[in-house]
Formats: sequence, C-alpha cells, structure tokens
Amino acid sequence: CIVKSLTTPGTRTQTKHSADVTYKLNIYATLNNFLWPTRFEGNMLSPARVRHYKRRLYYQSKPQKILSLFLKIALLSQSQTYSIGDDGFCPLVAFLPFTYNGEEIRTGMAFSHMIAALMAAEDFNARHSTVISPTIFSKAYDRECTVTFPINEPDGFIVANTEGTGNNVAASLLTGLPENGLMRNGPCAIVGGYFNLPTLTASQFATGWDIPLISHGSDDIRLGREHFGHTRATRTSVDLSSISSAVIAHLKHIDRTEFLGIIYSSVEDGTSYAETLKTIAKTAGFNHVQSVKVQYPYTGFKPDRSVRHAMSVIKKKDYRTIVVAITHYEWVKVIPLLADAAEEFGTNGEDYVWMLAGSVDLDQWIMASGPLNTNVTKFLKGVGIIRPIDRFSIPTVDGKEDPFLQSWRRRGDNSSFGELVNRINPIIEGSIGYYNIPTNSSLSRKYFETVLPEPGAGFIYDAVMAIGLGACSAQKRGQQQLKQRKRKIKSDCEDSCSRAFYYCEQKVGCTQCAEGLQDQNSLLTTERGCIPGCIPTESMVATCPTLSDNAIPIVSSNVEEDSDNADKEENSTKYSSNDSDQDFDTGNMHLNGILSTTFFGASGKVIFGEKTGFVFNIRNRPRDSITYGLYNVYEHLGGEEAAELSFHLTDIVQNVSIDYNEIWTSFESFIYYDGTTSPPVLLRGPPEQNYLSSSVRAGGLSLMAFSIFLSAASMVFVFLYRNSNTIKASQPIFLYCLAFGSALMSCGIFTLSFDESHGWNELALSHACMSTPWLLVLGFIIIYSGLFSKLWRINKILQYSQKKVEVKHVAGPFAALTLSVVVVLTCWTILDHYSWVRKETNIETGETYGRCASKNTLAYTTPIGLLMSISVIMTFFMSWKTKDIVSKFSESSWIFYTIFLHVQIYIFGAPI
Repeated sequence: CIVKSLTTPGTRTQTKHSADVTYKLNIYATLNNFLWPTRFEGNMLSPARVRHYKRRLYYQSKPQKILSLFLKIALLSQSQTYSIGDDGFCPLVAFLPFTYNGEEIRTGMAFSHMIAALMAAEDFNARHSTVISPTIFSKAYDRECTVTFPINEPDGFIVANTEGTGNNVAASLLTGLPENGLMRNGPCAIVGGYFNLPTLTASQFATGWDIPLISHGSDDIRLGREHFGHTRATRTSVDLSSISSAVIAHLKHIDRTEFLGIIYSSVEDGTSYAETLKTIAKTAGFNHVQSVKVQYPYTGFKPDRSVRHAMSVIKKKDYRTIVVAITHYEWVKVIPLLADAAEEFGTNGEDYVWMLAGSVDLDQWIMASGPLNTNVTKFLKGVGIIRPIDRFSIPTVDGKEDPFLQSWRRRGDNSSFGELVNRINPIIEGSIGYYNIPTNSSLSRKYFETVLPEPGAGFIYDAVMAIGLGACSAQKRGQQQLKQRKRKIKSDCEDSCSRAFYYCEQKVGCTQCAEGLQDQNSLLTTERGCIPGCIPTESMVATCPTLSDNAIPIVSSNVEEDSDNADKEENSTKYSSNDSDQDFDTGNMHLNGILSTTFFGASGKVIFGEKTGFVFNIRNRPRDSITYGLYNVYEHLGGEEAAELSFHLTDIVQNVSIDYNEIWTSFESFIYYDGTTSPPVLLRGPPEQNYLSSSVRAGGLSLMAFSIFLSAASMVFVFLYRNSNTIKASQPIFLYCLAFGSALMSCGIFTLSFDESHGWNELALSHACMSTPWLLVLGFIIIYSGLFSKLWRINKILQYSQKKVEVKHVAGPFAALTLSVVVVLTCWTILDHYSWVRKETNIETGETYGRCASKNTLAYTTPIGLLMSISVIMTFFMSWKTKDIVSKFSESSWIFYTIFLHVQIYIFGAPI
C-alpha cells in the first residue's frame, strides 16, 4: 500500500515533504532497475523491451516479490539526506570485495584497496601532495578548508565486505550503520564497490540519501546516468564503452578489422558490453560483427544459451577475431566450456585471435582456479586481455619509481598506520580473506617493501581524494552562498527601512520615526514592515541626525565586513580546477565539487565529463584520461619442464577516443598461439568458393572422352564402310559432319571443367569461357545443319525425280547458318569478351562462386539462340516432310524423336 500510494499520480504535489518523496520515488525506481535489470541496445530502451520486463516482473515467484517489496519499503523508510558535518568531518563507507560466496576473489586484493583508501584519507587530512598534483593543496586551501576524514575516530571510516552481491550491500547500509558516534547521521560519501552489482545497489542508497558515490572499478554503463536513476554516482574508473574503445583500438592497431565475433553472457554486464562493443565496432569500420549470447548454465546445445551453440555460430561465420564478454563472476564456469567447445569446432589454435576484456584481473582469476586441463591451456594460449591499469603498473623507463609506490613503501615506517588498517579491517581474524599488517616496525617495513599494491588500488586512492577535494570545494561554495545571503538580508533591510522612514517622516516627523525604529508597534513596522533595529543609511542620517543615536543594529556587524570582502573572496584561489569548461549542476553541492575537480593522481589525470558521439555523460571519466594495458597469456616451461601459462603486460595505450588517435607504447612483444609475434593473416576462414569438385570434373571429362571416342569411332566406321550401299545411302559427307559436330560440342565440357582450384589463372579461365560458346554453338549448328542438308537432299531427289543432286546444291543453308553464327561469335569475342568472374553470394560468410560473364551477354546470346532455333525448326520440318521415305535413305523418325528429346532438355535444363 505504501509503494502504491507513492506511485499514484499527483502524490508528489500533494505531499507536504515533496523533496523527500522525490528521493523515495527515485530509490523506488532504481530498485526496480536493480531487481529486474533491463537489457538495452546501445543507450536506448525500446518499448518492446519494457513490455518484456513488465511481463517478467508479473511472472516472478512469490518469494522474489516479497523480497523485492521488503527491500523497497525498507529503503523508503530509511530515506533521508546526509551531508558533511559542521565540524568538517566527512565519514566514509567503503565497499570492497574481500570474498564472494565464501571464497576469496583474489589474494589480498580488497585488503590492498583498503590500504590505498586509508592512504588517500591520511594524505588528504595532512594535505600531502606526494601522489597527486603538487599544486592541488594551495595555501588558501590549507588555511580555510576544514574538511577531514575522521579515520582515527570510532566509526569515522567503515569498510564493508560486499561478498560480491547487492543484498549484502543493502543489509550493510540498512542495518549496519551504528546508531551513535560519527555515523549516527550517516556517511558523507560512499566509495566503492569494485564490481557492478554491489556498486549499483550502493548507488541507489546514495541517491536516496543525497550523498556522492565514487566507484573505483565498476564498468556498468548505467552508473552515473540520470535516466537510469543513479543520480549521485560517478567513478574514477571507466565504463564499458571506454573499455570497448580500447579493445577496438587494439584490433585496429594490429589490423584485425572488418570481421569480429562476440560471445557474451545474458546477464547485465555481458549484454550491455556486447551491445556497446558492437555499436563502437561498427562506428570504427567493422562492417561484419556477429554477436552470440550464452546463458547459465551454459551447457547443452540450446540457441542463445549454450556455449557449444555459440561456438558453432562463430564457426559457421568463421570470423578469426573473437571477443568474449562474460560477467565478472562467470569466468571460472565459462572458460572450461569455451575451451572444450573451441576444441570441438576447431576455433582455437594459430588461426584465431581471442580477446578477453574487462576491469577484473581475469588472467590470475582463471589461473588460480585450479589445475588447467589440456583444452583450457590450448584455448588461453596467445589470448589478449585488455583492462584499465593503475599508473604504478606501468613499467618505468627512466628508473624513477611511481609516486604512489613510493608513498606505499613509506607506510612501512609508520607503525600507527598499520594499527589503523588492522583496526578498520572488517574481516575477522582466522576467516577467509583476512590479512593484517605486522605490528613490529621491521616486519611492517618489510611488508610494504615486498607486498605490492593490487590492481585497482590507484583508482580507489583517487576516489577518496576526489571526495575530499570535492568536499572542500562544496564547503567553500557553501560559505560563499552564506555570505551572499547575509549581504542580501542587509541590502533588503536597508531598502525596506529607507522606504518606511521617508513614509513615516512625512507623517509624524523625524524624531518619532527615529524612535519607531526600535518600536515593534511603530508605523515603520506595521505599515512598511521594516525590521526594528536596522542600520540607518547615510541619507537617512543626513535627514534625521537622531537616527545615529537611536538605531540599534540587530544584524551582525560581520555582515558589513563579509560584504566588503565578498568580491575579493569570489576571486580567491580555488581549491580545485576543471579544465573541461563544464558547468556541473547535479543538485548536490558535494557531487558538484567532485565533478569540478581535476588533478593528476595515482591512476592518471582525474577529470569528469565526457562528450561522445551519442551522449554527454557528465559523471563519466573520459576514456582518454585512462591508461589501458594489454596483457599477453602465453605458455612457458615451468617446474620439471611442464608447460605453464603466464601473463605479461606487453603494451599500454593512452588517449583512446572515439576518433582512435591513441598512442601505443610497447614494452615487450605480444606472443600469439604459434609462438610468433605476428597475428594470423586471415581475418576470417577461407570462405566457400564453390570450386568444381574433383569427382564432377572427372565425371564430366570421362563423358567427354567417351563422346569423342564414339564420334571418332563413328567417323572411322563410316570411312571403312564408305563403299557399302547402306553407308552410301546415308550420305557419308553428312555423317562426317554429324560426328565432327558432336565431338566439337563434347569439347565444350573441357572448357567448363576447370577453375582456380586447378591452377588456372583468370586469363586462362577467360579464354576458356570464350571458347565454350564457340565449341557448343558451332558443334550444334554443324549437327543440325548437316541433318537438314542430308534430309533436304533426299527430299529433292525424290520430289523432283532428279537424277543427281550434288552436296553443293543443298549446302546453302548450312553455310549461311554457320557463317551467321561465326559473325556473332566474333563480334562477341572482340566487343564484349566472355570472361571469368568470381561473385560473392553471401556478404557475411564471404561465399563465392565463379562463372563466365560479360556486360551484354543477352545481346549476343539472343541472336545465337535464334539461329540455333532456326536450324532445329528447319531440321524438324524436313524430317516431317521425309517421314514416308524408306528408313534406308532417311532416318526421319529417329531424327524427329531426337529433336523432340533435345527440345525437352533445353526447356527444362536451361533454367536449372
């Protein structure tokens, strides 16, 4: 009922505390987004997707609905606004992933992040600029900013273990904050988490409490965007869009363009990453991008679910560059399945380039999960991993150690710092994920000398520092606004008193009006509303001198002093600067201060506000302010010469932008699967060329040889029995024509039996193409013209009772048809050569087929077809006229049926 009443139209305007209700509704909306995450393409949520997830909400199980309603009501009841205390104290809550499902995510990672956060808090409180920009702590900053992180006070700095889930974050924020001490009024800001789900949950509370949240590792593109409800969040890391740009930049750098395959999980991280990567890839010129979804439990062979099905789709496309986008917690499950599927479908090995991208240390996570089987080792060999990196992770060229590392090592000389870390550590001694700093000074020094900070430590250091700098900026702006309000009160009072005085002076005189300034019931008060005791203006004193004696100011005297110095203070030294020239107005002064902060920190240049080609995200760190590292996984010999995988930082890239004007720096060569430093040549597998198979070619040539053999044997037979009465009656000259024409047509099979797979180049194939119509058409014309002449000669002899009809008497049509065909074929050969071309039939797979073609084929085949039809019709007509002649002299019936069979073959065979 509470939720329903809050979402009723008009509730905001009818509620007394509309601002508080607005925060509650904001939390309600963002919790909806958290509990039923929305999939989206690019940055837009389509109406169809909205309807889909409404149906998904409707069909939720009863326990899910009860849990979600409980969280919403609990969060609504906790909705309030927190801020920096009047004493300048800024209590912090940090969410760090010490464990996940009872297991440690990475050895010492969260503990290292906690140390880095406390380092930043300590440096900020002492105004030390050894890590960040040296000029950021100016003299005016030291003198006037009173903001500090109460790390030495009870509950002044709380660290909570996210356990990798959002529910643990909600429990910590709803019930974990102490009821007394510095946290009784809540934190001034939240730092963390490192993974997406805890960060999004904490962001919903930050929105409801109206405090800033800065994540140091989340790459979810919804974070910090108001239309997704995360209005108080930002990050010192970058989002998926920026990481995608780095992936594309690397692929362009090694010339792996045009074809790209993506395998992604259906959970929010993978989906948004895949859609973002696909959009950026197409913008960068990748014309062919194939994305395939997988979903828990990833087994079987179901579309959009199983890894095996996804791999089969990639294999069908045979794109040789593949990017895997799986959410943080699923890699250990998916990698073995990917490896087995890649082995099954042959998508691993030296012909493929695999990229794993994300902000998590996937390499160590995978390799630390246990012994790797043969398929996993083969799959990961030569893989590239791209992620944002801290500045201290970059190898030094000049031998100068990174400032953050120097500050880290100096902590070993401070025993009180180790005690502070151990006290704030949320993990109980003896539990999984527990670490501590030795209290012994020598051991503490050794710890910080030997244990290096984990990836992400620099980002959380900058996050804490940005919170402090933003708080100082907010404090200064608040002081300026207070002074402006005081000046306005003084000015309004003077104007009101001046107007009331002149009105009163005209009515009752100067003296009585002067006395009335101190009288609550005087005319000045009742008729003009002047505040008794206002400071008289100079003009009033000049008119009525007694005012200077009778007026008693009730406005603080420091208003005048503040007013006199207001203009100077507005131009005084700023504590932070922003060179992006953006005016941030989020409705929260602290967040405005953070977003306006610019400094060079442990992770590089920290600045907020990025303008892309699609959206201006004022809370997003620009992609060109981050350094990205390319890690190479390759095989080497381990103990007892056993093959092991290791990873190395080979390249870094800076200035990644949507224009891809990045700067690459290489530290060592990237080693691919085959052990070389050169990527595979092919961007996709050799496409199907539809070459003529050897069996078809052999069958065709065999039939051609058999046909030529029969033709030759027939000619030999005719020659040997040329004096036989039967052969003489059949007219040997025309029998020779029939056999020769048949052999000529059979030779057309030879010119059609070759392509590039048999070593013929395009020129040879083009000559073969042009030879084919010559052989087929001339052979056809010779056969039918010979038959017509043979039958016509018999018909003339019997019809006209001529004693003798020579061959020359019936050779006219034969010569005319043959000459006509030769003329057309000659023109075709000279003017529009029939050439070999290979045409792409499938733009996605690159499938092609080769054929003979010319620009105006129809212009030549039409007259040729007409001439061939004339020869057939003439022969058909003559066979009909000679049907009654004895078969010894005319085989008209056989010829008639042969012509009929040929016509059927042409009618049904030509379209095929």
